[in-house]
Amino acid sequence: MAAAACGNEAAVELLLQCGADPARRDAAGRTAAAYARCGGHPHLAARLDTVVDQERRL
Repeated sequence: MAAAACGNEAAVELLLQCGADPARRDAAGRTAAAYARCGGHPHLAARLDTVVDQERRL
């Protein structure tokens, strides 16, 4: 979530490759995509949303 909020695409990709769950929510119910949007990184939020959607289809 911190990587997404900062817009660190490389860190987000590495975390995803290592098995991080992009659908996980914090205590307030926010996902990493929500943090990315709030941080001004809509392209990264869209990427995270895509990964979540793909995992739901499996």
